[in-house]
Amino acid sequence: MGVQIINKDLLDFKNGVHIEEAVFSPDEIEALRNAFYEVLKKCEDLREEAGTKGGMDNTVHHVLMMKKVIQIMIEKPQNQRVIERFFGGKKYILNSLGGNNNTKKNYASNIHRDVRFYTADNLMLNSIWCISPLNENTGGTQFLLGSHLQEKAPSEEKFNNCAINIQAPEGSIVYFDSRIWHRAGNPIDGLKERIIYTPIYSRPFIKPGYDYSQALQKSPEFAGSSDFIKQICSYYSDVPKNHVEWYGFDKRRFYMKDQDL
Repeated sequence: MGVQIINKDLLDFKNGVHIEEAVFSPDEIEALRNAFYEVLKKCEDLREEAGTKGGMDNTVHHVLMMKKVIQIMIEKPQNQRVIERFFGGKKYILNSLGGNNNTKKNYASNIHRDVRFYTADNLMLNSIWCISPLNENTGGTQFLLGSHLQEKAPSEEKFNNCAINIQAPEGSIVYFDSRIWHRAGNPIDGLKERIIYTPIYSRPFIKPGYDYSQALQKSPEFAGSSDFIKQICSYYSDVPKNHVEWYGFDKRRFYMKDQDL
């Protein structure tokens, strides 16, 4: 049969993928597009300072606190509702938030899943903010539906014969169970732009990929941050770093009990 394009209405988390359209308005899309290029410059400067070379062209990492618009957009009720449904109403945090402007085939074009270890529980959720549309021209992601329930990797033959190719207009968010087997599609030659942000969420007891709590506390917006931003930044599931913090729990409660609910 080969990789097929599928109607979004046939997708749901029972199959491992969900598409939410029209999450971002045209003005918000443009603000996020402009923000991407600004944070890309910051990330490039940081990589140069660290002496990091190769493999990260047109890619940004851990950008939540770099631009206020990203924090505002992640709080969208439409976004929160979908994530809460995936985690069954249980608490969750932001595991990582990056993005890229990949207009060529790259390592993500190999069949893979975004968790190292398989579990039977919903512990991690990937998402793609479509600042550019995902389609055959830009290289829409290919998924093997239902494979989030399978521990072992599918054969390349099975993936090629049974995978589906999603399409999502700009302003959409594509959500997928981090256990699902997938690969990035191949953009057409000469593509000028394909901007996406890639927030990943997890249960609070999963170690995040970045210390968002410290980044939040050091940011000028900390005093006015909502409980939601503090929650996803692990502020309420933080780890005491010394005995002063440990014994001073009456001033700030670390790892609140409701993180396990």
